[in-house]
Amino acid sequence: MFTIHTMSEIPLYQQIVDQMKELVFKGYLVQGDQIPSVREMAKILSVNTSTVSRAYKELESIGMIQAVVGKGTFISFNQEMRNVEKQKVLKQLEHCVKEAKKVGATTEEIRRCFEGLGKEEKREI
Repeated sequence: MFTIHTMSEIPLYQQIVDQMKELVFKGYLVQGDQIPSVREMAKILSVNTSTVSRAYKELESIGMIQAVVGKGTFISFNQEMRNVEKQKVLKQLEHCVKEAKKVGATTEEIRRCFEGLGKEEKREI
């Protein structure tokens, strides 16, 4: 489910955050799903509990997960929140395409860029 790259420039906690977001946005984890405790996740990933704790705190601060005392930690991100986030990212993407055109990128160059991203996504699956 998670892959941690210890040699990556991306901090370990951020890798956990990014991968958790991706699982939620792709629908592999949905509202109400329980996720491993900090200790369990640290053991699974072979990382320090403070690393997982930092990731979980960030995920909780953005409303993606919720810790329930005595019960566990659960996905709290729902479809409406996912749609809001998706629209925000699409607006950013639109801005980036406009900026690319301002610096002379052609529609064909932009299209090839997107096609390349699609190929990378297929390899990940």
